[in-house]
Amino acid sequence: MTNTNDASQTPPHTPNIVWTPEKASLPTSSPAGMSFLLEIEVPDHSTPAVGNFPAKGLNLALVLDCSGSMGTHSRIVRAKQAANEVISQLRNEDRVSLVTFSDTVTVLASGVLGSNREQLDAMIQGIQTGGPTNLHSGWLTGAQEVAKHFTRGALNRVVLLSDGMANRGVTQATQILEHVAALNRTGISTTTVGVGLGFNENLLQSIAEAGDGNYYFAEKAEDLLKMFASELSEQRLIVGTQVVLRFCKAPGVLVQQPLNDLPTTKKDRFKLGNLVSGKTHKIIFDAILPPHSLMAPAIEVLLEWRDVHDEIQELTIPISLPRIADNDYEDLDSSTKVMLERGLLQCATLKREAAEALSLGLISRAQLLLNQALAILQPFAGNESAERMMRSIHWQRQQISSGELESSIKSLKHEASTQRRKSEQA
Repeated sequence: MTNTNDASQTPPHTPNIVWTPEKASLPTSSPAGMSFLLEIEVPDHSTPAVGNFPAKGLNLALVLDCSGSMGTHSRIVRAKQAANEVISQLRNEDRVSLVTFSDTVTVLASGVLGSNREQLDAMIQGIQTGGPTNLHSGWLTGAQEVAKHFTRGALNRVVLLSDGMANRGVTQATQILEHVAALNRTGISTTTVGVGLGFNENLLQSIAEAGDGNYYFAEKAEDLLKMFASELSEQRLIVGTQVVLRFCKAPGVLVQQPLNDLPTTKKDRFKLGNLVSGKTHKIIFDAILPPHSLMAPAIEVLLEWRDVHDEIQELTIPISLPRIADNDYEDLDSSTKVMLERGLLQCATLKREAAEALSLGLISRAQLLLNQALAILQPFAGNESAERMMRSIHWQRQQISSGELESSIKSLKHEASTQRRKSEQA
């Protein structure tokens, strides 16, 4: 394991990149395929070594779908509960805009201070449902409200709560995602919340990824409230946005796309979630390295982000391994840490494939894929992360066996998305 950051020479909010290879050396005479774990650690601002960092202010637009479909299965009730939870977490100096949409869009509140909680709660409770779903116009109006009150150094974000059934205005996913990504480049991010079981999870998840935000689904209202409380707490500790990872390779070195299946931008740049105080991103990627000695680093990892002052920052970390005899290389043990993280990401992929199988009615196929995931994790039994994943898989298998297919599809896709973009407490 190698850590090349010099903490004494870097600003206090600069992330620390630790890389761990599957094996400690490379063979001299043969090509080698190897997995690498990248851990992008963000210092905890509460520690004495870093010093306290003022929590970010919030400039939010709550955009609530009030179309006719939201009136069924208590969807609007859950959306209102989630919106009320956001309001309850606001500080007096935060700003919030409240937007509703069906076939038309209504701005109920524009940049209202968080101290006006009772006024905002009353507005939310008065929302009625009816009409088709012009999701794009609702989101865009929310983004315009955020832009109107844009605050440098604050988190400027749209929070879209919807069943995701866009059927008016701009309905093509590619167009919607292009607009979300363009606004994100200006510093306005988007989080999405799927309400109920009938929503289009592919659209809402893609919007959140294009908008550098989070995607949530929770079947129970109380679970959704917990997620929102966690999100708002985390949002105040963001120290880096628009985070991009890329690789520079020595001649003959092949680096494959990270197993996290990260969204890509042009020139093979991979988008990560925000850098959050005290959290660590874990990225797994595979590389094939040629059988000759490399004078320069085999791979350079480049990280780019916008800091709390909205300035672009960069960090470059070289990866280089010693060479040993081919026979000695074969005897080297693989890193349990690397293989565990690799296994967890493989399970995330299998979960997503199981959800797709369920969408096609292939129940036996879905169960088989989940069994494969359990087999991957079996060697790591006793590890907390592996056990948590196995419990989740067992629960989902039971849900499928009970015929709760729609719920299973939503939860499998949500957990797969969370696993590949996750950041954990350092």
